[in-house]
Amino acid sequence: MRVFYADTGLSHDLGHHANSCRLLTREWRARGCEVMIAAAANVAPWLQAELGANPHFRVHTYWQGDGDEFCGWLTAFFHTAGRTREDLDALGPFTPNDLLYVNSIQPAQLMALASFVQGTPAPARPRIVAELGTAPGLDFEWRDDTLHFHPKDPRYDAKGVLYRFAGTHLAQNDAADPLLTTFHPTCSAIYAHLLKRHVHTLPLPHDAARPAAPVPQRDTVTVGVLGHQRADKGYQLVPQIALALLQHRPNLHLLLHNGAPGYMHQVQDVVREIAANEPRITVDERIANDALWDSLLHSCDIVLCPYHAPSYTGAYSAIVGEAIARGIPLIAPAVTTLARTMAEFGGPGEIFPGFDIAPIVDATLRVIDNLPAYKAKAAAAAIQWRQQMGAARTVDAILSLIGVTEISSTQEFLRKVA
Repeated sequence: MRVFYADTGLSHDLGHHANSCRLLTREWRARGCEVMIAAAANVAPWLQAELGANPHFRVHTYWQGDGDEFCGWLTAFFHTAGRTREDLDALGPFTPNDLLYVNSIQPAQLMALASFVQGTPAPARPRIVAELGTAPGLDFEWRDDTLHFHPKDPRYDAKGVLYRFAGTHLAQNDAADPLLTTFHPTCSAIYAHLLKRHVHTLPLPHDAARPAAPVPQRDTVTVGVLGHQRADKGYQLVPQIALALLQHRPNLHLLLHNGAPGYMHQVQDVVREIAANEPRITVDERIANDALWDSLLHSCDIVLCPYHAPSYTGAYSAIVGEAIARGIPLIAPAVTTLARTMAEFGGPGEIFPGFDIAPIVDATLRVIDNLPAYKAKAAAAAIQWRQQMGAARTVDAILSLIGVTEISSTQEFLRKVA
């Protein structure tokens, strides 16, 4: 079986794209599949070498405006959809026995897929599975225990409008390609309503690079804020959160990792200034590859996600999955997929309401002050995670969606070739 892994955002190690590619393509290759990776045209040379990724897609996933204040979002959409359709055509030739998996598609990529399916005869078309992993561009509110949402102003965030428009070009048959997926049932329900098409839920592929192990009792507790820091991840709150935590708990150490320090440079300058005068803060500004990311996570006793809840009502968090897989307690916002995932795995941490410093600090202090109990919950969650999640189960679910049963699991394949 040939697997075409397509990701228009796979260009460097920043964010989730490279890790998602590593996890899934490693699993397919372990099963004996021929895997071809089509990345962004500017994919970094080291990722080309490590992953076997090929420079291909000319328009990057997150280019969503050409600068025109009136309709830049619209012209960018049509430009991207047209170019991406051409790039999909150039990936072939395909057969119906091939799988085309598209990671983290935005509206223009979904439009390109719809055009590709409509314009490609069935004998020359692969089975297509497309993952909708990021925020859908909607405003959310809860009324009477029911989630209501509506599109944002497209001049500032056109994704909701454009997803709906692209959805009108999809076949109405829920079993028709592309098969749409997310990594959480809440996300699937939101996208299904938005696109008027069934959306499947896959197990998260994220797992621990090494098994979770009991962390020895230490005099100092390390709280980590990790990843590609942005405003929707609450990084602007981190300096004040850090100062408040250090004031309340002298035995605390903070690991503040930001793989994109130039993006919120004013906040990062404040973080650097605080750290220069505070030995209990470590600032790490490296883009994390597979090994560094694993090392950062294993340095943490607690992972803090001070995220903006509406941004994660319809999107998943890879960091939450990776922390649970490693048995690390978490702090995350309420009424999000993060909080729901934590609840599904026994509550290995605390959630906070709203988007203010005080409740985030309070939730973090509760975990610090009861760390042995939360570590026990996190260890149990890691066991449950290995039973339900991980790349092997993601691939199993994808193969099941497309009706393929002859591809062995990794363990079965290794036994056959041994």
